[in-house]
Amino acid sequence: MNNFTYYAFISYAHENEREAAWLQKKLEHYKPPSVLRKEYRLTKYIRPVFRDKTDLRTGKLAQSLGDELAQSKYLIVICSPASTHSKWVSKEIMHFQELGRSHQIIPVIVEGEPNNASNECYPEALKQPEDELLGISLKQFGKTKTFLHVLARILNVRFDSLYQRHQRASRQRAFWYSLSALILIGLFSIKPIQLWQLARLQSAIQSSAQSLLHVTDALETTDLALNEWTYDFFKNIWSKDVSGRSALLSQRRFNTKIQTEKIKTQLAAVISEDRFFPEGLEAFRNQLNILDPKHADYAKHVISFQQNLLRYKEMIFDNLNSLDNSRSINTSQIYLDLLSIHQQLYRLESVLFVEAMKSQLFKYDLRLFPEIEEALQKFYALESIKAFEKDYQKILNQKEILLSQKEQLIGN
Repeated sequence: MNNFTYYAFISYAHENEREAAWLQKKLEHYKPPSVLRKEYRLTKYIRPVFRDKTDLRTGKLAQSLGDELAQSKYLIVICSPASTHSKWVSKEIMHFQELGRSHQIIPVIVEGEPNNASNECYPEALKQPEDELLGISLKQFGKTKTFLHVLARILNVRFDSLYQRHQRASRQRAFWYSLSALILIGLFSIKPIQLWQLARLQSAIQSSAQSLLHVTDALETTDLALNEWTYDFFKNIWSKDVSGRSALLSQRRFNTKIQTEKIKTQLAAVISEDRFFPEGLEAFRNQLNILDPKHADYAKHVISFQQNLLRYKEMIFDNLNSLDNSRSINTSQIYLDLLSIHQQLYRLESVLFVEAMKSQLFKYDLRLFPEIEEALQKFYALESIKAFEKDYQKILNQKEILLSQKEQLIGN
């Protein structure tokens, strides 16, 4: 926690003690999923969180609060009309601002509205135009999303990542609760071996959903990193011949390298074996064999698409590295054309992977596994995918055309 005693200090008017106590309890009892802990290097629990009702030490009140604020990484302000009249809330905000941590203030609106004269909820100290603090509204988001928004800011992770994992965990609990209820009611016709098989299937389908989401995130990042603006940027840099002018060529390469390094960093974060096979290649192969136990080639078939995605990423990196070292307009254009082809091949391979996964997943009643439908909806909602017809053979034909264009380009 970087030498802070508390993850956060909750500032509130005593009329809002119930909301402050709720938020403190939720934060301190939350255990980040192991995947998030590993990815963002988080601690096991988000504790302690300071609230004066539970944590205030003896001594002078103002001095004690000042010490606790200095030892808190974030300040959570419970905002309501009551907080606008609280001298302690205002003092705590101003003290935290004096510490130079205005950007680490998290307003949580439980009642009222900002900048509403008749129902103002922001204390004056929060109304600093240079800070432009965005509040989290309990009325707008509800308790669960409000808590997760606060958590996302404290942990500095994406809200979407937290919310998706929260939904998956909730559905998993609901599934097992339902299954337990069926057994307790007396439906003992389900044999132990069937329960074991059902548990294995549940695990395999959840693993599949996770893989679909990883491939979707990777494709979305690739499309954003290598968009139309990126290609225009490179073309503009390499639009004039600078043969024999070494200083200009060096500057051109330098400007190119800044952009290519940024792209490689973005892609390396989302396209890797660790993300595609979070529990290892063999573990993923075993999960696929559970989905289709009758065809041994199915797992090999699906994994080949993911391995191709990893290979196309390396080819994209090679094209970017070659672009860094270009010496002329012609060579730079060749590498840009190859880059575009490999990006399109990456996109097609992503579609082939998803279609192969669908072929098995749709054999099951996905009403029990809504995370699969959500993952598929997210994938096919990507702009770069909308143009594709969901025709497996047409996609394969398009892939062959791109590979032929690549061979011709290299040959020339």
